[in-house]
Amino acid sequence: MPRLITLCALFVCLLPLTLYARSSFKAGYVIDNSGAEIPAEIQERNWYNNPTTLTYRIAGAKEALEASISDLRGFGLTGDGQRFVRAAVDIEQTPDEVANLNYTTTPEFLRDTVWLRQFVEGEADLFYWSGKALKRFFYRVENRSFEPLISRSYRVGLRGVQHDNRFRATLVTYVSCEAAAMPQIGDVAYTKQSLIEYFMAYNACRGEVPMQLTTRKGPSPRFAFRFGGELRTAEFVRFQSNGPGRRVADFGTSPSLTLGFEAEQALEFTNRRWSVFMGVNYRKLEASRVVNKDGYYLDQHSIAIPLGLRLRGFDLGSHTLYVMGGLIAEIPLRKGAFRVQQREYRTGLNYGGTLGVGARFGKHLELEGSYRFRQDMLTNYVTESLFETATTLTLAYRM
Repeated sequence: MPRLITLCALFVCLLPLTLYARSSFKAGYVIDNSGAEIPAEIQERNWYNNPTTLTYRIAGAKEALEASISDLRGFGLTGDGQRFVRAAVDIEQTPDEVANLNYTTTPEFLRDTVWLRQFVEGEADLFYWSGKALKRFFYRVENRSFEPLISRSYRVGLRGVQHDNRFRATLVTYVSCEAAAMPQIGDVAYTKQSLIEYFMAYNACRGEVPMQLTTRKGPSPRFAFRFGGELRTAEFVRFQSNGPGRRVADFGTSPSLTLGFEAEQALEFTNRRWSVFMGVNYRKLEASRVVNKDGYYLDQHSIAIPLGLRLRGFDLGSHTLYVMGGLIAEIPLRKGAFRVQQREYRTGLNYGGTLGVGARFGKHLELEGSYRFRQDMLTNYVTESLFETATTLTLAYRM
């Protein structure tokens, strides 16, 4: 119990830090209201939606500055090509979710000044804006005004839904070029990849050297070998028909080793702060006790399959702190892993939860501490239980 309290306290302390965590500063630039481009280091946050504020520091300076949309014409990161440009645009307000659609047949606009993310640069530029539940694309031809690309749906009758993809007509009228390499307009979807391909083809057709500014690829799965040590506790409990359980044998705390393999996938839509992981770990626990001349023997070999989420917190240069949580399914490899005198008990498939914190050092090394909540290994029995908890320290090598 003290270990659980300690780990939960650490989790509670670190969770607010991760929720408001700020990434390390990355090389980039800001454009002030005079149009001057100033080298700077940009603090990249969770930009799932377009940012409304920016933290940066001038190259070579230590003091961080805060800027709002009115303070900067734009900014960018040189590493992955992200560029944001200030623009006053008409944002179409029809909800994207089917459950929230209305019966309005014409677009509804709200004029606002925002930072648009630029995806393509050329004779025709492509921009993107996301805020709350809305995702919208905009374009600009020959550095003229920013115009919306409209794709919306609205309700018709009791259950009908009508789709208004007038962005295709806009492309035919203002961003069209006769070339075999141009995508068929009916095949162009209101998605990032489809519109990027169309605008790149248009600029190439017009003799421009098109530039795709978003160079960051989607995250690939990461695999890791994991080796760890555990402190495992186990107790055998019998339950009365109408009363609480009575602990019959306490095996105390026993050290053991784990060995496993894990796959992890970062989630791009969370700016890679969240990731989902799944692993396969071999576990072994040996313990024995004599209580009132009765021998209790535990020789458990099992495969544990954890499935959960990690939330990345502070990025300290090449090091990262995170918190994790998930569920664990444990599959016994031996039928008679628990024995009382001559009677053997069959341990069954069981489930439990885990909570932990960890740190990553560079690209490959990871150290994680976790607590595994109490699980019953005798799930096939009604009046008897074998409860286990574990505190684990794991070293991982990420490929």
